[in-house]
Amino acid sequence: MIRTLLVDDEPIVRKGLLHILPWDRHGMSVVADLDGGEKALDLLGREPIDLLVTDLTMPGMSGFELIQEAQARFPEVSIAILTCHQEFQYVQEALRIGALDYIVKTEMDDDKLDRIFGRIASRIEEKRVRRQSPAAKSATADKEGALFVAMQSDCSVGELYAVPWVSERMPNPVSDAEQAWFAELPALDKRDDGADGPVPTNKWFGRWAVVILHHLTMKDRLRELLPVYVRRHIFYLVDRKEGSVVWHDSLRDIMLFEEKAQPPDWEEEWDSFRWIADDRAWQELQERIRMQRPEPSALCGAIYRTVRCWRGIRRFSEIERYVTQARTLRMWTDWQLWLARLRRDLKRALEGPEANREHSLRILQSIQGVQRRLAEGITQEEAAASIHFSRGYYSDCFKRTIGVTFNDFMRELRIDRARMWLTCTDVPVHEISRRCGFADEPYFRKLFREETGLAAKEYRAMPEAAEEYGLRCIGNADIRLL
Repeated sequence: MIRTLLVDDEPIVRKGLLHILPWDRHGMSVVADLDGGEKALDLLGREPIDLLVTDLTMPGMSGFELIQEAQARFPEVSIAILTCHQEFQYVQEALRIGALDYIVKTEMDDDKLDRIFGRIASRIEEKRVRRQSPAAKSATADKEGALFVAMQSDCSVGELYAVPWVSERMPNPVSDAEQAWFAELPALDKRDDGADGPVPTNKWFGRWAVVILHHLTMKDRLRELLPVYVRRHIFYLVDRKEGSVVWHDSLRDIMLFEEKAQPPDWEEEWDSFRWIADDRAWQELQERIRMQRPEPSALCGAIYRTVRCWRGIRRFSEIERYVTQARTLRMWTDWQLWLARLRRDLKRALEGPEANREHSLRILQSIQGVQRRLAEGITQEEAAASIHFSRGYYSDCFKRTIGVTFNDFMRELRIDRARMWLTCTDVPVHEISRRCGFADEPYFRKLFREETGLAAKEYRAMPEAAEEYGLRCIGNADIRLL
């Protein structure tokens, strides 16, 4: 059992957490619940504890101080934190100084809690494996593997084979895309770099990510899970800011995640655009994405299509720079930083002297609906009705917010979407015309030539045009947006 100590200054909260959280299901036994950091440190000095679960904001000794003291005096103790939505700004700092994970006290969804507690239990088990004797490690020698994932398009397997300990393992490609290679490892021993030989950090940083995967007991599922892991999960694991080449993860966690995946409701939060102006909604959006781990192709494609629509916002002069930058982003942490800057600049652009923030957000919501139903040829009246505005007020508000009329904006949007279809697909021109909301194909052809200087077929023949519509995320081949 994982001997657990719960610390929170509110007795009612402690009582609720003792009964609600899935301690037993994940092999945890709460040996004590205390109301302060000083009492917790005293008990840690007297009792063997595997896991400390502590609130961050407490009178007297804060959760941060408790974490730092516990790490200094009892390094073998693992730590998880309790938090509320409004405390998300503290979570990153707590994780940075050594907490394993965090539990949101206001979110008691069973599936979400199972995933969190499963992660915590897995990481505690990893620490135990590292402390085992060589003989004990030998008994679990088949439980680790090294996954080598290319971060750049010009990476080659020859770079891996140039490292002796890697070539000895003879890594195999995970999939036909050859974005990743996998090799089994003996049990982890005392490695400073997370592998069983030196990783050429200077050469590999920014080019390769090495993931040490634990808990490979289900070998029959490796062939099925590894491509899924590379395509989906590594995008959320790797953080370029850490300056590292080696990361650790648990295949058991991935199995649990894939078996109990949450409904992907992150897009609902994204489409609301509340996250632009509301800090709490911004944190909620990031949390939903972190917990649900949508397919990178779906996530990044949806974000990019939306932001590309905003090129028509004349008051947002920096938008072209953001559209260009998006094509260089590789990991979710890259996208988060990019979105944080985008959010700041867009909020400033929408807060002019005549602007109404709520109405500006509703205009963006209407644009989102229109671009998703482009083939239907949505009219201005229908766009206005979708956000409960009159046609006249919508027209006024649209021009104030965006800087151009609805009709001019829609013409640019339809032509841009046609360019995307032409460069990314083999769909016939007449069908592209229909999908972009043009009822009359000859008119579409005429307008396309006026806007681009080329006939549709001539534009399609330009290979360099396709580069504008491709994204590339770690673990994925080029992501096409249609």
